[in-house]
Amino acid sequence: MSITIQADEHIKKGISEGIKRRGVELHTVEEEEIKGKSDEALLRFAKKKDRVILTNDSDFLEVDDHPGILYITTQYASIGEVIKEVVRHVDQYTKEEFQDTIFYIP
Repeated sequence: MSITIQADEHIKKGISEGIKRRGVELHTVEEEEIKGKSDEALLRFAKKKDRVILTNDSDFLEVDDHPGILYITTQYASIGEVIKEVVRHVDQYTKEEFQDTIFYIP
């Protein structure tokens, strides 16, 4: 089973589009019409859809029981670097390995 990503609303459009262009299924909050919802609502939505959350919001670092989190640690990494690391993680790890795990992206 492949990994599907749910990007939170703070993820730059260029990152989301670049990840999609590399063949990873990614959904934005705009596409899902959940923009502006709380972190808790995004978490519930991602769990319901079984999607790994892509975020740079440190509030997600405190969450237990989640389908996986890809946490972007810095705003200074290039878009290309972030895309490369996200795709590498999706290719390298299984859904089971993502469950309740936080992966730190540069």
